[in-house]
Formats: sequence, C-alpha cells, structure tokens
Amino acid sequence: MMGDTSQYCIQKLALSPRVMASMEIHFITIFALFSLMLVGGSNASLPAEEYWYSKLPNTPMPKELQNLLQPDIKGNYAFWDMDDSNEYDEAFRNRYEEAFRNRYDEAFRNRYDEAFRNRYDEAFRNRYDEAFRNRYDEAFRNRYDEEFRNRYEEAFRNRYEDEFRNRYEEEFRNRYEEAFADTLPNSTIFFMYNDLHAGQKMKLHITKSTNKARILPRQVAESIPFSSDQLPEIFRRLSIKPESMEAKIIKKKVEDCESIGIKGEDRFCPTSLESMIDFVVSHVGNRVQVLYNKINKPTRAQEYTILDVKMVGENQVVCHKQKYPYAVYYCHSISSTKVYMAPLVGADGTKAIAVAVCHSDTSNWNPRHLAFLMLKAKPGEGPICHFIKSDALVWVSNEFLKLKLQ
Repeated sequence: MMGDTSQYCIQKLALSPRVMASMEIHFITIFALFSLMLVGGSNASLPAEEYWYSKLPNTPMPKELQNLLQPDIKGNYAFWDMDDSNEYDEAFRNRYEEAFRNRYDEAFRNRYDEAFRNRYDEAFRNRYDEAFRNRYDEAFRNRYDEEFRNRYEEAFRNRYEDEFRNRYEEEFRNRYEEAFADTLPNSTIFFMYNDLHAGQKMKLHITKSTNKARILPRQVAESIPFSSDQLPEIFRRLSIKPESMEAKIIKKKVEDCESIGIKGEDRFCPTSLESMIDFVVSHVGNRVQVLYNKINKPTRAQEYTILDVKMVGENQVVCHKQKYPYAVYYCHSISSTKVYMAPLVGADGTKAIAVAVCHSDTSNWNPRHLAFLMLKAKPGEGPICHFIKSDALVWVSNEFLKLKLQ
C-alpha cells in the first residue's frame, strides 16, 4: 500500500498545474460528499439527539421524531412548502373552528368573501327573493364588500340564531360531508368521559402524519424570528411572498402562539427539539414517556371499537405540530387533565393504539368552544375528552404498561 501511495504522489507531482487544480477540486467534492454520507448513514448522533439523552436519559426517542432531524449543514436546510393538496383535513378544520368555536360573528364577517360570495348561488339563491332582491344591486353587485360588511350586523346578527345556528346542521354539515367526508362532523372529535370505555364504538380517522416540516438545528431555529412584529423578516428569511397563502398561514400560527391561554393552562411554541425538551422537563420532569397514536395500516375514517382503556398519567404536556415551513410545535399543559391509552380495532380489522386526553375542568373554556357545540354541553358540565391527532405528542411522567400492536 505504501508503494502505491508513493507512486501516486510522484505521478501527481509530474502533472501540469491546471490538471492538478482540476483533480484537487474533484477530490474536495468527493470528500465533502463522503462526509455527508457519514453524517447521514453512520450512527453518529446529531446535537439534538445528544441533548435529548442528556435531559431524558431513560426515554427512547421515537423514530418518527428522529427522522425529522436535520444535520447542521450551513445554508442547506429543508423547508416544507406547506402544500395544501393533501391537507383538506386541517385546512377545513381550522376554518371551521374559527367560524363556530370562537366568535361566530367576527369569524364570518372577516371571511365572508370565501364563506359567502364564492358560495352565493348555493347559500343564498333559494332565499334571495325575500332577503336581498330589493337591494341586491347595491349590496352585492356594485359595492358588495362595503355594503355587506357595514350592514352585516343589521342584516344577519338579529337573525343569527335562526339563520345560522339553527340551520347549521342542514346548511353546513351536508355541504361539509360532501367535500370533506373524513372529518367533522362525521368523525368523533370530542366525546364525554362516560363514553371512554371498552366496547364503545366511535367513528375515527387515525392516520400517519402528513406534516412534512423537519426539525431545524437549535441555533438555526433561534436565528429566525418568530413573533408577529417581525413577520416581514420571517417572510424574507423563508422566501415567502407577503401576500401569499403561505404568509397568511404563518401569520396565523405565530399569532396563535402569542395568544393568552385559559386559566390553568401554560403554553409555549418551541421551534427546536431542544426548546421543546426544556419546556417538557420544566413541567413533567426528566422521567417521561412520549405517547402518540399508532396504527398498523392507515385507512380512511371508519368505525372503531375500543378494546380497553388505561389511564397513564395526569402530569402532562401535549405538543401539537403546526403547519409551518419548519417544525414548530404548539405545546401546552392544562391542569385537571388526564391521559389515557386505548387499543382499538376498526370495522375492517385495522388495529390501532390511540391516545385520549380528558379535561375534567372546562368551566373556564369559551362557551362557544367547538366541543360544547358538538356535544350540546356547557362549560363545567363534566369531563370532555378527545383523541389526539396524528401530529401530536403527549408527554407523561408516570410509568405505564406499554401497549404494542399485534
């Protein structure tokens, strides 16, 4: 081998400077690619992994989370374009919750262009003669934006209960079922605690995550602003057009993270794995289990039967992955909350393990929270539960019997 190396060195010295320079460039390129292969293909831990095990030495990192980590290669990070083509589920649910859960009148008024004008023929034509015929030209055709918004309170608020809430089931659910058959209200989103027991049947949509946003190295994530007063800089750093749909999504997510939580809730939006771990440890400690839904064969919404229910913790943090160019989680810890694991079997034989979160005290929730609307309940009327979504992680501090898919 030494002889071969010496021969190579002698031959290299005999080459022209131009050829030598060309060969050096090729060798540098090959060396760089080889280094990247070592980072991606070896067992070498990334800084985020090392931080995980330094803070959570007894907690294995879920493979699904590990696969989202990105090596710290300066200037070469993957950002998700937040493609909506397969995101009808989240897109409609976010719109639905804004329209009905928080402030009906404000949500409808701010988004009437999409909610009413695009669907004018279907939503208003049948009752156009009585409600709008005399002022149609003025209110809709000539000055639709101005007239409709200014007269919204008079035209709709007084009739809101009759025209929208009472007709919601008919007016919106039928249209929703046609366009978004796998989500609200065909699937069970919220349910009462008394329904969380073996033998109970629920229509659920348990699937794999479709959120492709990857986790940035901490120093990179912290170098990108994440506040509503720095939105222009966020758009610039992420190469997002300020008037685009992506910009609107980013703006909403940032504002959601800055909103004030309800009484008994502590919330935080970590932009790196390390900052999420810090938040979890501060609330749950360093002896934790990470829970998430598991399914052996993702399917469309179907009826599932609960086979068993096990309470696995009360001291918890729930982190919901947000729709954002890189991984951002909406984490919160709510008092008077318990976490359960439930093995399920679908009508087609699909097996799954789902995580349910039950809130015992809802007295401080908004009376128009989606849960109350769907369950026809009021704040404080018994524990309300829900299964987590495919992008959520639940951290609990107690030991529990691990359930495994057969």
